[in-house]
Amino acid sequence: MTPNILVDLVDTTVFKESEWIGANKEYRDVPTHVSDAKRDRLSVPVRLKAEIMSWSWLVMIIVMYAQSAAKNARHESADTTTNISALSRIVVRVFEHTHGRQFRAIPSATAMLQSHQFALLPPSNIISVLSTGPQALNHSGFDLSPTDMTLFNDLCRGNAIVQLRLAMKAFRKRQKK
Repeated sequence: MTPNILVDLVDTTVFKESEWIGANKEYRDVPTHVSDAKRDRLSVPVRLKAEIMSWSWLVMIIVMYAQSAAKNARHESADTTTNISALSRIVVRVFEHTHGRQFRAIPSATAMLQSHQFALLPPSNIISVLSTGPQALNHSGFDLSPTDMTLFNDLCRGNAIVQLRLAMKAFRKRQKK
């Protein structure tokens, strides 16, 4: 007589949302397939990451917001600032690098709609200010000055990455105080 062998054909490495989400459990040793599913769901899609994380953008500041010092403070528009970290948010219009010194007013992300792209950024995302105004500004975009183009290329190539990391570290220290 041969023994009965029970084979479980259910794949236990498949993420089942009902077993993990809303189950009111504390998980200490989370299986890798669950942590992988979490990472995949929370990550920015690769197609968008290339556009969002691109260094090939310049922005034009539209409005700056600062939080007043009063109790229950409101965010109010600021006309000028001497310290960018004093701002709470910055509304910008995005320009995309095309080639050479040219930047276009309608980025590829919104080209199908033929509309401009805007973003609401924290002040820590502003890396540099142009040393001169844009050249040949028109409805389709502008040309960057040679001096500013050198800075832009250095940032794109990562030549200034050490200075950027130090600046970001200093900025984070300021916000904790």
